[in-house]
Amino acid sequence: MTMSDTHELELLKAKQPQRPSREMPVTRQHAPDNAALLAVNAVLHGGVRALTPSAALALQRRIGNAALQHLLTAGPAECGRVTVASYAQAEFRRADESVVERQTGPTVLRAAPKRVRASRVTLIFVPDEKIAADGKPMGVIHVRVGRREVATFEARGGRPRRVRDVRFRGKVFAPTPAGRFTLGPGVSAYSRDWGGLSQLAWGTPIRDTGIEVQYRLRRGRWRSTMRLNPPLSRGLILAAEQALGKTAIPNQWNLNDFGKIAFQISGTKSLIHTTPQNEEERLAGLTEKLEFSHGCIHIKPSDRDIMVSQGYLQAGVRVITMRYRKQARWGTPPW
Repeated sequence: MTMSDTHELELLKAKQPQRPSREMPVTRQHAPDNAALLAVNAVLHGGVRALTPSAALALQRRIGNAALQHLLTAGPAECGRVTVASYAQAEFRRADESVVERQTGPTVLRAAPKRVRASRVTLIFVPDEKIAADGKPMGVIHVRVGRREVATFEARGGRPRRVRDVRFRGKVFAPTPAGRFTLGPGVSAYSRDWGGLSQLAWGTPIRDTGIEVQYRLRRGRWRSTMRLNPPLSRGLILAAEQALGKTAIPNQWNLNDFGKIAFQISGTKSLIHTTPQNEEERLAGLTEKLEFSHGCIHIKPSDRDIMVSQGYLQAGVRVITMRYRKQARWGTPPW
């Protein structure tokens, strides 16, 4: 075969129609919408029986058929907050990362869920929308994206009437300020008030020497908590830990009154935050019981994680806080 024949053969091959590739196509599994979150929220607040058929279908797409069947058959007694939350949190963590999974068939790209833009979110806090099991008012945060309500979360603000807090000099329980505000960024909140336990950020490394408690500075050095203002003795810290059900001082600070992260309501001294008690209840798998604040808005740690992941808690979100509608009904605290 001459060089010219070889050249003509290559031209003929080039003109032949190309066969379709045998490689499996790449498909994209779109991130689920807020229906799955609403389904998880319904289970967390109302038990498995709170699921509607559409919510059950959305939850099935999110956590899988086997997990859903377990939730529906085990019942509220076995499927408490820990069980459901573990499913939800695991799925949220997996969905928060763009994961490429190569299987025997097609390659599935799992896109991270879209965080809602802050300018589209409005939080409306009604302090006495419900009556809790203790017979006292329970608030609700309504989340609106645009003009559509997408979720609700239980929350508790300040007491209906101002009353002095006998534990801390100069402090009072007061209703959460009503009005229209903007949410600030999530930060580790500090305060010398409320006994001084909020002087250290949540998660600060600490150590118990048996004589005193020390906390680690940014440069790696250790300093005694007795050098804080006000000073915190080992006995005071141990008593605070025992009030949370612990028998020893841990290696990380968990007594900050504002929880792991707090969001300030601009123009006020109020924050949206969790409490150390609720954080410990969640870790122990117990029901997160919301208590009244001195004017802030208390939310559950499990709800906070959902709200942050979806963009409901971020800087720039609009916040509308309502007044107590039935203030005369609750009388004068303390209760």
